[in-house]
Amino acid sequence: MVAAILFIDAAMLLSFSLASYYLPEQTFLHIQGFFRSIPYFRNLPLDNDPWTVFVDVILGLWAALKGFGIWWMWSWVRALIIIDLLCRVGDFMFFASVSGQQGLKGVWSNPDFVLGSLINIAVLLYLLDPGVKEAFARRE
Repeated sequence: MVAAILFIDAAMLLSFSLASYYLPEQTFLHIQGFFRSIPYFRNLPLDNDPWTVFVDVILGLWAALKGFGIWWMWSWVRALIIIDLLCRVGDFMFFASVSGQQGLKGVWSNPDFVLGSLINIAVLLYLLDPGVKEAFARRE
């Protein structure tokens, strides 16, 4: 399941990057609107400027690497994903400590944030499970 989410993320970022270079602007804007209508994925950096497209390619390749790493059960990828998810939780904790109650209400009222947080916490708890850690260790 985790690999599937990462593969979908990679496919969306990489296909969006290709679309921004090879399709006419009208078609590109239609595809951009479609991608921005999908919950959880709508907050991806999806713009037509060259820098954002470059970042999309890098993020897409990173998501694909993590997806293959989870699929093939590479323990170093598991460790990187755990570090990434813990950094995201830490970022939110920092944001919560410096923003006011109004700022937190705005974040928690965003359904994309709530859905993304639930998915990230579920993946983190899954990867921290001792049985999963053992399965990754046996694979190598």
